[in-house]
Amino acid sequence: MPPPPLTRATLAIAGILASLAPSAIGAEASNSAEPRVLFERDGALWAAPAGGGGEDEKLADLDRPVSGLEALDARGDVVLGQGGDEVFLVDLGGDEPSRVRMLPCHPPAQLSAGGEAVLCRREDAVLKVPSQGSLIRVLRRPGVSAAGFFGRDADRAVIADDRAICAFSFSGGPTNCLAPHSPAPNDLHPAPDGSRAAATYEREGQPPTLYSFRLDGRGVRRGLLRAARAVAWSADSAWLAAQRGSRACLVRAVGGQYKCWRDFRALALSPDGQHIVLSKGEGSVDIYVAPLAGPRPVAPTRIARGANSAAAAWLPESHEE
Repeated sequence: MPPPPLTRATLAIAGILASLAPSAIGAEASNSAEPRVLFERDGALWAAPAGGGGEDEKLADLDRPVSGLEALDARGDVVLGQGGDEVFLVDLGGDEPSRVRMLPCHPPAQLSAGGEAVLCRREDAVLKVPSQGSLIRVLRRPGVSAAGFFGRDADRAVIADDRAICAFSFSGGPTNCLAPHSPAPNDLHPAPDGSRAAATYEREGQPPTLYSFRLDGRGVRRGLLRAARAVAWSADSAWLAAQRGSRACLVRAVGGQYKCWRDFRALALSPDGQHIVLSKGEGSVDIYVAPLAGPRPVAPTRIARGANSAAAAWLPESHEE
């Protein structure tokens, strides 16, 4: 059986140069010319060179636990965090100490592809909270079991209840139902281009199965992996990182090809689709990176030791102005 979903916290990296509400919590982030991997250790966010062999850098102190990371966009200046019932943003950019802004909603949360908004929950509603500004949009949908942004359009959300998966607009307009079935709770993963989604479905007496399907109104499901769950999409919407028991896997969304790393946990994919971030161990874990080229899994390189949780994200190259 796949390990349970991460529940204590989830972080998302995104490219925003935002000025967040003041509550200083840590150290300054520095500029780096090479991609790095972000992870949590001893109550702080750290970054290690993705190629290994360099020094770890402390980016920010945190006053709350961290156990999940998801890289979303190109700069890595802002982190979207979840912990317990809280959702918050941490600013890693600029010359000031890192700051946190609490958001008026609870997990699960997702940052839009462009970093301009956060999708999160409050009671029987799905909220779109701007990364800057205060105009919050609300979709009241009793019985929501899963939700996500509809591709790169931050004005539209894909929402699942116990009957179907439908698209809604935060600015109004007609509802468009995309698939006549409902996945496991909090396990709906729309692809970055909005063309399809991946989700886990359960049947009595059978292990949960990971499926892919088009968001075209019919939603014909194609089985990808038994006893597996999706972790992250590639930026081109062609591949999925997935967890299958004790194996981290890379799965093609259409076609069925896959390869797995035994005794590793899948954490993230690099934005260019060339690498997968993995972890190994329980409690204190080590972070690894493996190239994705070729038909067989390539041995990963350990880049960091002693992380406090099986969580990491790809932090792309900094872009100095």
